[in-house]
Amino acid sequence: FDRQRMETILSGLSSRVFLMNNVHEDAPLLFHTRWALSYLRGPLTRDQIKLLAGNREAAPDSGPAVAPTPKPVRIASKATTNAAEPADRPLIPQGIEEAFLPVTDGGEGPVIYRPLLHGVADLHYVVARLDIDQWRRVFCLTPLEDEAPSDIWRDGETVAGEQIFLDTAPEEDATFATLPSAATSAKRYTSWQKALKTHVYRDCGLRLWTSPALKVTSRPGEDRAAMMVRVREAMHEKRELALEKLRKRYAPKLKRIEDRIRTAEARLEREKSQYSGQKFQTAISIGATVLGALFGRKVASVGTVGRAGTAARGAGRVIRERQDVKRAEEQIDYLNRQLMDLSAELEAETDKLRDAVDPEAIELTEKIIRPRKGDIGVQPVKLVWAPYRRDASGFAIPAYALNSDSAI
Repeated sequence: FDRQRMETILSGLSSRVFLMNNVHEDAPLLFHTRWALSYLRGPLTRDQIKLLAGNREAAPDSGPAVAPTPKPVRIASKATTNAAEPADRPLIPQGIEEAFLPVTDGGEGPVIYRPLLHGVADLHYVVARLDIDQWRRVFCLTPLEDEAPSDIWRDGETVAGEQIFLDTAPEEDATFATLPSAATSAKRYTSWQKALKTHVYRDCGLRLWTSPALKVTSRPGEDRAAMMVRVREAMHEKRELALEKLRKRYAPKLKRIEDRIRTAEARLEREKSQYSGQKFQTAISIGATVLGALFGRKVASVGTVGRAGTAARGAGRVIRERQDVKRAEEQIDYLNRQLMDLSAELEAETDKLRDAVDPEAIELTEKIIRPRKGDIGVQPVKLVWAPYRRDASGFAIPAYALNSDSAI
């Protein structure tokens, strides 16, 4: 900490701002107090006391004057609800960039600023087999407490987006929470910038969802609900394709049996027709033989015997035709049973396939893609003041909103 820089800081000190050099710290500490006694002017005169007291009567002297201690005000942030004293805006040493989150709540009442660390990192995600090549900018905000943890970014908030709007000046009449001594050292900001690179590599992975059954992975930025819709549609398509393939495999078998049934039914009709015709002819022949035998002049004539033989042969053909009809009916029954068995087999295969490819039984697993280490770009860390307003209980409520795309 060179002399020229010390003189620059001392020359820029405002009223009631002091510089303390602690040999145990890396750099001098700037602090502000509302109460200060000046021993350079000397004792106040009677007229000066009256001027300061105004219309009030001077109280009797009961001892040395002691500056009253302001009451602590509880200021709540995302990370802590510890008590803190509101004060004027602290003086920030050179080399530390300072900014302010805009007040967006539209509320009333005094604004209290709390210190945050603000980091920006550009991340590159590359996975060739998933066709992923994406750049992403993230913003990290973490509260500054009295004792900075070893992992300063662990308890902060990380959001993704193009930018977070910042103001260069605070609200009028705003007060400020105490700035930790570590936040007044430019060297600490350098170390926090290095820690930010480690933090974003470890905790800012690209979250994807994958379906082991379909071997499908979500697109960058696609949430679980959208992925579920897409997977369900893919499952429906897969099931319909599988069912169509199954139907095509069984279709030739079913067609062959149906063709055989139609052929057997046509044969049955022919056999029935032949059976009916033969039965009618045989009945006529038998009738003629009987009549000739009864009314002919010669019972045992050659004609009568011939007609009797013809009638007997006709009766034999009737029996055979009836047997052919029975065999045709049995063939049709056999083919119908085959058709029913094959249809039942197809239905069972269909049910099995529907159960195996059920869109309602989808399982998604989470997959984290780490950014490429060599492509991580981290901007200098800056000090950002976040506005709060006190509620009725004395705790502070954020008076700002981050204009980000999404939380990580």
